Amino acid sequence: MNKQPKLKIIDLEKLELWNEANVRKNDTLSNISDLISSIKKNGIHIPLLVKPDGSIYKVFSGQRRFEAAKITKIPSAPCLVFDGISLRDAIMLSLTENVLREAMTKEDKSAAASRLLDMCKGIDKVAKVMGVSESTVRSYLRYDDIPQELRDFSKLGLTGKNIEDIFVKFPTLEDAIDVAKDLAKITDKKKRQSYGIAIRKSVPSDKPPDIRKRASKIEHSKTIRILLDEDYYRTLSKVAFIHKRTDEEFTTEIIEDWIDGYNKGEHRD
Repeated sequence: MNKQPKLKIIDLEKLELWNEANVRKNDTLSNISDLISSIKKNGIHIPLLVKPDGSIYKVFSGQRRFEAAKITKIPSAPCLVFDGISLRDAIMLSLTENVLREAMTKEDKSAAASRLLDMCKGIDKVAKVMGVSESTVRSYLRYDDIPQELRDFSKLGLTGKNIEDIFVKFPTLEDAIDVAKDLAKITDKKKRQSYGIAIRKSVPSDKPPDIRKRASKIEHSKTIRILLDEDYYRTLSKVAFIHKRTDEEFTTEIIEDWIDGYNKGEHRD
């Protein structure tokens, strides 16, 4: 692989997608209108990553920009040309550009983690490549075990975290789908967040009415203000991120767990 890629303006008609190397599979055209408008107005500012292949160039990173450029019918695009790059290195570069973006789906991250595990032969190495913790890599790999019928609820607005929480809490697919359907019906942001928290507090025997009742209680909870030392806050925020929680959600869970323990006779010394 050439260590120094060359910047080159390439005609769009000479570009093709390198499907095997692209880590994004599921949301290529979703929410792409803003990107199209930006390209129409300003062109492409971030180069596509490509590999020469005979008379054409294969795009292995920048898939959404490439698709948006084709829709706008601009004649050419800036590209960084990597001569002789391997599929393994192309996937890793594609991950580096995409994995921390919110728009990359949990399903894509899961598939990418699975492929990297085959290549790297170690979760610690995959974590280093993806720039996340080992526990996060394990979370991505677990997502790959979720039945497709449940994963399809991402098309109805459920996040990867929602789907994973439902799968973990409700091992029976029929129950899991019932809960996912119930969550998908909720359009209010605050109500959906409360329902998500209620799912994480559920037991396998719970049904949608039980979760709705718990969610309503959570929604009407009181707000308190907590002042934390800066070092404590950094630690809390870091751990919350690892567990895919907001700072507020994670703080609430810590306090509620402590109070539950107190009500059971713990923490009273």
